[in-house]
Amino acid sequence: MMPDDYEIRRMEDGRVLVVLHPTCAISKEAILALLAELGINEAAVVVLLPEEVANCNGIEDVPVVIPIDQASCDAPELDAAGRQCGQAGGRVIILFGEAFSYEGLHPIADKYGTQCGWSAIQLDACLKSPDLAAASSSGGTVVTRPEPKQVKC
Repeated sequence: MMPDDYEIRRMEDGRVLVVLHPTCAISKEAILALLAELGINEAAVVVLLPEEVANCNGIEDVPVVIPIDQASCDAPELDAAGRQCGQAGGRVIILFGEAFSYEGLHPIADKYGTQCGWSAIQLDACLKSPDLAAASSSGGTVVTRPEPKQVKC
């Protein structure tokens, strides 16, 4: 293991990874407060910048929360971070900011995980359930994924 690698414990240990984009107006404190509502200790939360995710390996089943607001919604760095975490075995969860309205399935959630609005109840469901089909919009309404089908040649 290289010195720059991050040691991430499994979900059984209560570890949660948060990927926070620098342009995102959602504060680290607000995220920690939301997680605290779920009984997640601040010491169990690892907050990283998108570029630091490349050093994360072996994060099997660890929830990876990616907060998104208007400023960070389309950031390519978050897409790359979501892909890296998904490939490393993490459970990617897009968390929409409290004042951010987003309908439909966010591209990162569609490709690598699930999503929910700024709600302890919705986030708790995502953290506890490995079911990627259970996604909700920023307003809390259920978002359905497109049905997989054969590609016509």
